[in-house]
Amino acid sequence: MAQIIREDIDQLNAKIKVILEPSDYKQEYESEVKKIQQTAQIKGFRKGKMPKNSIEKLYGKGVLEEIVMNKAAEHFNSYLEDIPRLIGEPILNKDQSKIDVNNKDFYFYFDIGFAPDLVELKGMGADDMYVRYEIVEDIQKR
Repeated sequence: MAQIIREDIDQLNAKIKVILEPSDYKQEYESEVKKIQQTAQIKGFRKGKMPKNSIEKLYGKGVLEEIVMNKAAEHFNSYLEDIPRLIGEPILNKDQSKIDVNNKDFYFYFDIGFAPDLVELKGMGADDMYVRYEIVEDIQKR
């Protein structure tokens, strides 16, 4: 299961770290490579007979990157469903580097913002919020 770590920066901002381990994406990666292996038509091989390691050399990095991005988005979005007062869209943190498919663990950093708590100021009722003017007819004419 992916790990999600929340680090509060202040009352209105937080940094979310999503960590994907091989157990999170390995099974889906293997099944996707197997699908490609069964349908690949590469010159010099019969359909579906290309070795798995050759498929991984040709398509492995792209497949892995796509699966990891989808898994990270899936876990992150499910985490966001439980957060109240979320405002705006999450953005990738400036600390986020490019995905290195040679690593086994993948780290994703996001910044999120929260809506402030709107509480009524003490002593400020609805009548105090507006200045009321009363227009009266001028008695003295010039």
